[in-house]
Amino acid sequence: LYWHFVDVVWIVIFTVVYLFGVFEGF
Repeated sequence: LYWHFVDVVWIVIFTVVYLFGVFEGF
């Protein structure tokens, strides 16, 4: 359960970082 929660958190973090990178690109 905890590992699954950690995976979700990492996915959210990478998504936010990716979106910020895309916005910075524009």
